[in-house]
Order: sequence, then structure tokens, then C-alpha cells
Amino acid sequence: DHPRIYFTRDEIPELKAKAEKCRWIYDRLLKRCSEFLKSPIEKSSGFDDLYNATKNFMIDLCVVYVLTDDERYAEKIRRIIQRFMEFDSWILHEHRYPPASSRMIDLAAAEVSFSFAVAYDCLYDYLSPSERRAIENAIDSRAIKPFLYAVRNQSEWWIKPEQASSNWRSVICGDVGSAACALAEKLEDAKTCIEEALGGVISVLDCGGIDGGWSEGIGYWGYGIGRAVHFADIIKRASDGSVNLFAHPYLRVTGNFGLYCETPDGGSFNFSDCRYEPPNAWLMARLAREYRNPYWQWCAEKNMQGRVLEFLYYDPSLRSRAPLNLNPSMHFRGIDVAVLRSGWGQRDTFVGFKSGSTATHHPQLDINSFIICACGRRLVEDLGLWSYAHASGFFWNWGPRWDFDANSTLGHNTILVDGEGQRYGSQYYGRIVRFFTSKRYDYLVSKGHRVYGELLDRFVRFLVFLKPNFIVIVDDLRSSRERRFEWLLHYSGRLVELNGELRVINDTASLDVLPLKPAETDDLVIGRVERVSIYNAEEGRVRHINRYLSISPLHRKSKYQFVIAMYTHPSSPNYSREWTAEISKCTDESISLKGRADGCDYMIEFNLAAEDVTVNID
Repeated sequence: DHPRIYFTRDEIPELKAKAEKCRWIYDRLLKRCSEFLKSPIEKSSGFDDLYNATKNFMIDLCVVYVLTDDERYAEKIRRIIQRFMEFDSWILHEHRYPPASSRMIDLAAAEVSFSFAVAYDCLYDYLSPSERRAIENAIDSRAIKPFLYAVRNQSEWWIKPEQASSNWRSVICGDVGSAACALAEKLEDAKTCIEEALGGVISVLDCGGIDGGWSEGIGYWGYGIGRAVHFADIIKRASDGSVNLFAHPYLRVTGNFGLYCETPDGGSFNFSDCRYEPPNAWLMARLAREYRNPYWQWCAEKNMQGRVLEFLYYDPSLRSRAPLNLNPSMHFRGIDVAVLRSGWGQRDTFVGFKSGSTATHHPQLDINSFIICACGRRLVEDLGLWSYAHASGFFWNWGPRWDFDANSTLGHNTILVDGEGQRYGSQYYGRIVRFFTSKRYDYLVSKGHRVYGELLDRFVRFLVFLKPNFIVIVDDLRSSRERRFEWLLHYSGRLVELNGELRVINDTASLDVLPLKPAETDDLVIGRVERVSIYNAEEGRVRHINRYLSISPLHRKSKYQFVIAMYTHPSSPNYSREWTAEISKCTDESISLKGRADGCDYMIEFNLAAEDVTVNID
């Protein structure tokens, strides 16, 4: 019987009642789909254009048709399907490689095949028998058979055992498996396909961090883990609950990754190839519904964008709750990413810290880097996602990828050594070795020397956050020979020097930057750098800017400690710095810092030898 993949015919009245109850979600969905009806996307010149124009609408149109009985939506879907049928290949141009045959499958082929399955399911009575057969044949030839060939012959990179942590595996397995569920009676290999898809998705979930983190970053978590959860929902329905991927321990905790990585201004800690966007709202809604988690529901509700899965997965009976009673800081073990917060408000201070492996999917050479947000704005940023350029080597990890600033160390808030950055590979990684959080202060210690190969024998970064505004970073560096050490800070907004003080100003928010070592009385070099990268990308000719502050001692050193104090505050023309910080002791074994911040005297002891921190606040 159809429909069945998201709901049955008997459940449609209940779904229409939900639309009336959740007008704040449904009206946005309806508006998106109504506007899309006016788009002449059927005239797209090639497969890539058609895919990009329709990928966020096909499923939405199908469900809206069921809810409204408006045949304009059904006819639009029919025309899109007819247009897709004209193309011999559903593989994106940048994913084609010799031999580009019918045995290949990529993300686009899997997604289009699944959208065909939803159209088949929701428009079953509207479509003619010949149209349904055409869809069955298309899914079988474009998705099921290529998928099974890849699985049986290990012919695609994403199915190799060592590639389980890639979003490609969860998206392809999840969407092809879901399509097989929708047309199970019509596909000869449906059962085998579903079993292989299930195994593939489980292998992806097994790669998740123990605390729910995902090494590809928050954007690809929303995509890759999102499609895994989407498949989990579909197969749970199809099996009447007997196949329950939601019992997997990773899914039970991974909603915290979205909750904690969202920044107070509605962006995210966008390490790896990720945009500065909030976490996937429908993924948060589905996880919240499954585990009855009011904090994940809170995160989902404030990030809804009018997508159909948001509407389908949102459970209005689950009351959301702001996570005010949760510790605002967290170390995501397994991926070695940490989030430090002063609170959960929109103007609270947020510090994101990245360590971990370089040998991940969508890697960047960003070990021991950080970002800062405060007062509703970004102040220290990660360049995040630059435009993809397959032909120029954007994904060639053996070399060309690191010529793009956003991917290299040059684009991150960490250290350069003799102008060089970090290395890529399984032997190059960092580790957060200490993490402490409390109501008044947090701190962490992270080792990062391995990622610099022979350039460094030691790189230990200490980060202390005295809540709500004061941040200090101490870097303990050592090399076998004298080298030039350079400390980088990529700022959002503008960098100004006022009365000899460095300040980042971004609209309502400001950040004081006080180098204590090297200090202004030392021999030092301060650089304000702006690099513009211009290249041919998939979207055409693009320009990306890398703007940063550079601080270094004037002369080369074989060992050195950077000490940089920072303080967040609202922007004001009348601002006068009242916080203080000074080094009271500095040896090869320890550094002592004292001062006053937010009305309290403090003393911070950095035990460099023991790689530990002691904080006293009066």
C-alpha cells in the first residue's frame, strides 16, 4: 500500500491536523513550495544544474501535495521526473572518473533515486502505471544495481573498510536502502539491498565519537549522520520497530554535538569544510523525539527553516527546555573537540577548540586552533568552507588541498613554524590531554607537536577561560634548532590599534588582544595580513579572503612561550580597559599570570612540565 515511507493513508488526517497545530513550521514549508512552483527549473541545461535546483524541494513537494491535494505540486514533480529521465547519467560531473559507467553511484544518484521513491510513494494514485514502471526501472538501474555492484566488488572508494567515517557511505547506503524499502515488492534485489545498506549505516555510526562528536564537522554531521537517522526512521517504520538503529549508543548521545557546537549568534563551530550555520534542525528534532530530550528539542525549534523533514519529525507533544541546568562546556572525546561557554544566552561567550586527527574526511590542518564568539557576534573565526574546486585539487590530500588557505594551517588560529604549517596523515595528530570545567572557569591542555613533523619537538597549548569574558592562551614550543615561531589570529570584523592596544571590533562585540609574551617592550613582529585567493570552482570564478593578525618574536628561537590574553566585551566608544594581566613568573618549567577581570583578582599557574593548570580567583 502507498503511501507508507513517511506515513500511511490512514495517518494523513492526523498529519493534516498537525499542520494546523504547527502553523509556524507548516506555513514556512508551504511558502517555500509555493514559490518553487514558479521556478522554471525543468529548463536546467544539464543534470548538475537540475540536481542542484531541485535537491531541497522534491520530497517537500511530494508531502505538500498529499496535505493539500493541490495537483500543481504533483504536476511539478512529474515534470521534474521527466526531465531527470532525459539524462543518461545521474553522477555529478565532478564525481565522474574513468570508467564512468552505469556501475557507478554517487551522492547525487542516491539522493535523486530516493526522491523518485518518495514521488512514487506519495503520488502513487496520481501517476499512470507506465510512469510508475519507469520510476521502478530508473531506481533499479541508477541506484540498486550500481550500489550492489559497488558493495560486492568493493569498486568504489566510499565502500572500502577504512572509509566508514565518510558521509558518502551513510548518504548512499541510507538513501538507496530507503528507496528499496519504498519499492520492496517491485525490486528483485530489495532485500539484499536493504541488508547491505543497514550494514553500511551501522559501520558509519560505529565511527562516531564516544560523546557524540563527528570528525567531519557540524555541517557534514547534519548531512551524513542526518541521512543515517533518516534511514533509521524509515526502516524502523517499515519493520514495525523490529529493526531499530536508534538503539545504537552513538545516536543516543550525538544530539549533544549539535546542541553544544551551535554558537550563541546562531552559527556553529565550523571546523572542517563546514559553513557558519546552525545544526540540522530536522536531525535535532528526530533525535529529540526518539529520546524525549527537551534540550535537543529546544535546539531544533529555534533553527527551523521550513523543510518537510522538520515538519514530519517534530513532535509538538515534547516540551522544549533551554539547557540552563546543563554544564555549558564539553569535551567531545574521540574527536578531541572542546566547547567552552560562559552560559547558554545569545550574548554569552563561546570558545571552540579543535585538536584530534588530521586524517579525517574533509580535513583541515587546524590542530590546536580556536574560535571566539561573544556579545552576539563572531570575533575570532575559522575560515570554514571555501568553494569546492575538484579540478584544482581541492580534495587531493597528498598536496594540492593545502594550497587553499582555508584548508591549511595558514587559515587557522594556531602556530606557523618557519612559515610552514601542519602535515596531513594518520601519524600527524593532536590530543587534548586535560579538560576541566566549572562554574567560574574552564581550562584545557592540548599537545600538537606531532602535526609539525620534524619542525617541532614540543607544542603544548594551554587555554584558560575565566568566565564570562577573560581568555588566556599559553603556547610552550620547542625545536631541535632555532626557528621562527608565528602566532595567528583570524579576526571577524576589523582590527584596530587604540592607544597602543589591539582590539577586534565586530558590530556589537569587541575583543581586546594583549600580547604578554612577546610584549610590546620586547623585540617582536606584528603583522596584519590580507591574502586574496582567486580560482576556478564548481560555481565559477571565486574570490576568498584570508585576513589575520600575526605575532612573533623578532629573532629565531629554539624554544619559546607565547602568552596572549584576550577579553570580550560589548562595543562602546566610551570603553576603557579595566581588566589587567601580567606575567609574575616565567621559566622553562612554569608561568604565573596574575591580574584582575570582571571584578575579581586571579592567579593562574601554568605548570609547563606537568602540563597542568591551577587557577585561584578571589
